[in-house]
This record gives sequence, structure tokens and C-alpha cells, in this order.
Amino acid sequence: MRLIRISLLVLFLGVMISFGTCADVAPGNNGATASVSEQTANLVSFVDNAVAYAKANGKDKAIGEFNNNKSTEFIKDGLYAFAVGFDGVTVAHPYRPDFVGKSQMDLVDTNGVAFFKNMASVAKMGGGYVYYVFANPAHDNKPELKLTYVEKVDDAWWVGAGTYLSDLSATFSQASRDSLTGFVE
Repeated sequence: MRLIRISLLVLFLGVMISFGTCADVAPGNNGATASVSEQTANLVSFVDNAVAYAKANGKDKAIGEFNNNKSTEFIKDGLYAFAVGFDGVTVAHPYRPDFVGKSQMDLVDTNGVAFFKNMASVAKMGGGYVYYVFANPAHDNKPELKLTYVEKVDDAWWVGAGTYLSDLSATFSQASRDSLTGFVE
């Protein structure tokens, strides 16, 4: 199963890299000149920094900082940190306070992908990438493809950050949808 996930990620990233660049700077966008490979490296570094902060400063202080929409450490270069418990309850999100304190585990994107379940599953394994469709506030909440990197902090919670891939189609054929939802389940 892990080999299949890695293969699908490599294939997906290869397609994205062939497109070259992504959309304008906005929360979750890394800018028009950043290649996908640069964006993925930035995501990993950003989340690694957030996880290190959480481990060094404790959960309560980290959650306070991640929820602070004025943070200069955990909101920068179009990225922001969010945090979720393995029970599915969001504990920090600087731009979606309506998510905090609620489970998002049953949330599915327009392609039927239960992306919070997928993120939790990937985080439980230590960390990795998840892609899904989500409303992009920089483009009038238009549903766009989003690549998110998640990493386990400890056995109770995980941290993530994502970037929109605005140049790529957010909708898939029914066969692709079936494959994606089968992959998540």
C-alpha cells in the first residue's frame, strides 16, 4: 500500500512539475515564480519548523501561535500552519476559526475525496503529501487543487500546510474520482 501511495505521489508530482509554476500569492499560494519542486520543499521546511516549535514550546503555546492570524513565523510566503488532533478535531487554523473545535473527518472535496481522513492517515505514518480540491480565497473561493504536507507532532495531533496549484484542473473524470476515493479509503 505504501509503495502504491509513493508511486501515485511521484506520478502526480511529475505531472505538476510539467506545468511549471503556480498561481498568485495568497494564503496557501507560494507565488507565480515558484516551481512545484520549490513549493514542495518549502512546504516540508515550513511544516518541519512548525512541528519543531510545537515540540520545543508545548502544544498550548503552539496552538496559540498557529491560531494567530497575525503570526509572522507561521504565516509567511503564502503558507500557514494548521493543526488537527488524530480524533479529527481541528485545534488550530488562522483563517478558518469556524473549523476549530470541530471534526472535519467527514469533509469531502468536489471529487469525493475525504481529505481530512487522508491527511490524518498520512500523518499517522509520520508525514507526507496529500492533494485535494479546496476553495481558494485568492480566487473568489473557486475550488482549486491543493497540495498539503502533513507531519505528526506526537500520538495526539499533527500539523499541516498547503499550497494551491491553480494552474491545474480541480476536476477529474469519474474513473479518476473512483481511483482517488479508492486510494483514500
